[in-house]
Amino acid sequence: MPDVKGVLKLYSKLFAPSENIRAVEDILNDKNYRFYVMSEKGETISTMTAVICRNAVGKGQPYMLIDNIATDPKHQGKGLASKLYKEVEAWAKERGCSKIIIVSNKRFKIEKFYHSLGLESKTSKVYIKRLWKMK
Repeated sequence: MPDVKGVLKLYSKLFAPSENIRAVEDILNDKNYRFYVMSEKGETISTMTAVICRNAVGKGQPYMLIDNIATDPKHQGKGLASKLYKEVEAWAKERGCSKIIIVSNKRFKIEKFYHSLGLESKTSKVYIKRLWKMK
């Protein structure tokens, strides 16, 4: 089980103040949702969340949505998120997902990273209406 306070500390550093321990605990108890975390010396240094979503289209295969990809700036460029992604993709395959969708904020310039994982944005666009402001 990940260190909830460590995850929230990393999110606060990179995204927006995060203090909702209850929300993280609820996610940890949801069988369709997972936190993937890497720690070093007791400190959370990289994380991403993945959720399996049901799909009513086609054959009804589920799909995966990945969000909250975060790596401490001191540890970026070391392949940590790539390692976490491989675990996430393995879970998606295990659960029969038809696709993986990653949500990313444009202020983070990580398209090259996504392409290195085999993801592409040529056929789809994700539109988001934020109901609260990030840092």
